[in-house]
Amino acid sequence: MDVVPGLTLQNDLPLRERSAVYWPERIKVPVLIMAGGSDWRVNPLTNALSLAAKLQALHARYELVVYEDDDHGLTLNRADSDEKIMSWFKQHMSK
Repeated sequence: MDVVPGLTLQNDLPLRERSAVYWPERIKVPVLIMAGGSDWRVNPLTNALSLAAKLQALHARYELVVYEDDDHGLTLNRADSDEKIMSWFKQHMSK
């Protein structure tokens, strides 16, 4: 089973359809972006920071948290990231 069905080196459209980096103008809710600075799966500069910059340009509500030495799952900062997620939802779910 493909992780992203239809994704090939010649066809990145399925990935673009799934990645908010390519359609930030469609996001109508506050966004919490969390990334590990040492993530080997996803480059935080081309993904998290790019999305944040696009949301900033659109004057959208977002927060960016980058854990400098952490991985994709934020395993080194699990307690802090969980707390930030809970706080984010408590703050924004009532609006």
